[in-house]
Amino acid sequence: GFNHIADSSGETGWFPTGVYGMATPGLGIKAGWHAAGPVVDPDERSFVPDPSLTEALRRYAREWLPGVDADRFSEVTCTYTST
Repeated sequence: GFNHIADSSGETGWFPTGVYGMATPGLGIKAGWHAAGPVVDPDERSFVPDPSLTEALRRYAREWLPGVDADRFSEVTCTYTST
């Protein structure tokens, strides 16, 4: 797996947050933003991905994940507790 933390440089300064990812055998690469998006009630969230975060993640894949086709993807939202 990997974690890629943004800084103020031109290379990563555009990241909304840090990125995490891992290989998913037989499927490809899973990648996502750490703690991106609004605070939600897990019982009432919409499960609808934010198009701006999706496009930013596709840009990330094009720039930082060699061999990954940023135009072939499946979107899955996830929720985790951060205290």
